[in-house]
Amino acid sequence: WTFCKAQLSLSQPPTESVSLEQTVKLPCTMSGGSISDRNVYWYQQRPGTAPRYLLRYKSDSNKHQGTGVPTRFSGSKDNSQNICYLTISGVQAEDDADYYCAVWDTSADVVIFGPGTKMAVKTSSPKAPAVSLLPPSADELATKQTVTLSCLLHGFFPRTATVTWKGDTTVLSTGVQNSEVKADGASDYKMSSYLTLSAADWKKHNAFSCLVSHESKTITQSITKSECLQS
Repeated sequence: WTFCKAQLSLSQPPTESVSLEQTVKLPCTMSGGSISDRNVYWYQQRPGTAPRYLLRYKSDSNKHQGTGVPTRFSGSKDNSQNICYLTISGVQAEDDADYYCAVWDTSADVVIFGPGTKMAVKTSSPKAPAVSLLPPSADELATKQTVTLSCLLHGFFPRTATVTWKGDTTVLSTGVQNSEVKADGASDYKMSSYLTLSAADWKKHNAFSCLVSHESKTITQSITKSECLQS
């Protein structure tokens, strides 16, 4: 007979949405072992930043709070369901982040992480991004091969924003590259979008625009080729 030990795994819901000042419980469910006698570690990661250790929880009498982590972050377990919870009380805008649970698998000598939960904090007062549209460099314009326009967004909340490029009234999708959304201070976000055009596509249009769609509003920034040549 051959017996195979079940491999530990952790599951987490992919998304969660919560309003400011509310309380949320993020679950982490273990398969392949019992969670009751294990330390469960919780981490927070805002886009573009390193993970932050929040806490370790084994039981109410055996737990640890990370340095500088407020007590509104706490752990608990439902051993009958094999679940560990991270509870966040009085949710703040800066709690908008991804949350990961982890356990140490002693038999395999590895750390097992859950896939993470992306938690979005809802607010009745979203913060619009500041948007800047930058022209191609003088060197690009001089070589007349390819040119790149840059649309920079910063200082917005919540974290979801989309950018659409237009040449005159035509939507442009080729040559568009968007950066990942990253943290911008304690609770805001930033991102960039770039439009790279061939010399032929550059000649087709007289003006270029980036249209930014955010929960707060839609913002359009435009620039003409004559302005680019003067910059």
